[in-house]
Amino acid sequence: MRFVLCAACFGWIAWPALAGDVGVPPPSPAAQAWTQTLNWTWVAERALYLLLPLGLLLSGWSARLGATFERCAGGRRYVALILFASTLLLISAVLRLPLNAVRHLAYPGKFPDSLGQWWAGQAEALVLPLACIALLLWIPYWLMRRSPRRWWLWLAIVAAPLSFAALVLQPAWMAFSTNGYEPLKDEALSAEIRGMAGQCGVPDIHVVVGGGDTTVVGLGPTNRVILASDLLKTETPAQIRFTVAHELKHYVMGDNWKAWAIIVLFVLSAFCFAHMAGRFAIARWGVWMGFSRLDDVRSLPLLILCVTLFWIAITPVFLTYDRHIEREADRFGLELSRENDAAAQLFASWVGPTELAEPGWFARTTRGSHPSTAERIRMAQSYRPWATGESLQYATICR
Repeated sequence: MRFVLCAACFGWIAWPALAGDVGVPPPSPAAQAWTQTLNWTWVAERALYLLLPLGLLLSGWSARLGATFERCAGGRRYVALILFASTLLLISAVLRLPLNAVRHLAYPGKFPDSLGQWWAGQAEALVLPLACIALLLWIPYWLMRRSPRRWWLWLAIVAAPLSFAALVLQPAWMAFSTNGYEPLKDEALSAEIRGMAGQCGVPDIHVVVGGGDTTVVGLGPTNRVILASDLLKTETPAQIRFTVAHELKHYVMGDNWKAWAIIVLFVLSAFCFAHMAGRFAIARWGVWMGFSRLDDVRSLPLLILCVTLFWIAITPVFLTYDRHIEREADRFGLELSRENDAAAQLFASWVGPTELAEPGWFARTTRGSHPSTAERIRMAQSYRPWATGESLQYATICR
């Protein structure tokens, strides 16, 4: 589970644990207001992502800025490209500050970060994108020059090993950003995890503790289960058993390999769309925009606009698949742990001032990476094929 929140940290009142009959908690006014805030700020943020590059293109400022950065870079086009992209990122970050501030101020109860920490978080969020710009942005433009018609295909081929390396190194990056991990010291829990993993044909599983989330990260030799540092305090033994069983599905069935394939497929599809849409836009409005080739530094806002449009369009499809993966992880966790009541109680405990059990179609379509809490509660209550002698869906995976 990627979004386990500690109720005690926010002063929430835990939903009562009703063995065998956990109802769906009713929506609170605070959670409804918070969901509405997230809905309209999501729309405003996506509008900003589209209007900024579109405005630069329509006003001619894309061409003027590109030419200015080329002069500043002394004709070195990749330096100019990095300067242009970094400037656009900073402008976007500044324009998004009011929306981030609204989310900060509208957060129900006390926001977990102080104002100083919030500002530090805004600055820290720019570090990785700026590093990616400096290290990677030259690649598509170099490929455009070398292969104007098939550059998007070559880019996907290049993205495959790069994204693989990023996923392999993900645990190291997360350890750095969360002040490191430590081995699981609870011997009883460690033995139970090894026992469940052994049932699924994984005799040796790497489990560490650290951070605020229970998840599976890494790929290949670095694949590991990370348990939230406060897991033993916020969940009962039965709930921990289900949580670990849920994560074992991601580990055993290689869901991070699927994530890698999705990344490569996204790069292929998004930049193929950018290639076709970009060529069309240049043919129709190139004189107005001030450039005639997609590999021109001044085309950067057009490339950003095309990729952003594609990402917004496929977000509902991607999230639908993500919810399917998480729903199956719940099913897997229930079959392996048989902790239905504990799972239902755990899901119900998450509903509070920041979460609705049924968030509505818009929140689900635009941000729902997991099934709704209400759906997960109902599944935990009703999915008991072993009780009626039905076959288990993952019987061939875990015995």
